[in-house]
Amino acid sequence: MLGINRNQIGLRDIGVTVNVPNNPTARLSYYLSVVNTVLDLADISGINRLIDYNNYDRLDDDDKKLLLHFCAVFEPDELDDKVFFHSENLGNSNNDIFEIENVQTTLAVSSNILIGGARRRVLRINLYNRFWIQKNFYEPFSALKDELDRCIIL
Repeated sequence: MLGINRNQIGLRDIGVTVNVPNNPTARLSYYLSVVNTVLDLADISGINRLIDYNNYDRLDDDDKKLLLHFCAVFEPDELDDKVFFHSENLGNSNNDIFEIENVQTTLAVSSNILIGGARRRVLRINLYNRFWIQKNFYEPFSALKDELDRCIIL
């Protein structure tokens, strides 16, 4: 008996081009806004203030510490292969966001994931390349942490 199993996934590209200020706080706010786009973070008090990367200069040191905290909870290693997927073939973009329209038998994308002890609803997925994750998570995370550490020492 011959069986053919055809598996398809429908993805709708909903990514938009944004301009993020070249500042570690703005970059981390942007990163967290992408996390907010793919996961349901609406239950986090003050999340809208933290993801407003164009108004990053309104965040005080306590807000920046909270931003670092949430970026650490939702770090790339925690999200990889769940809602963040590495791809170096994104054309002219460094990341792109997709809504999942149809999932067939062999692709299992959970509708909920457990992160930091809380169950989060998956809304979308994010494809990214190395440049994007370095520029919008690793470098600004380290820079903002160093900045806040210097403030504590002074």
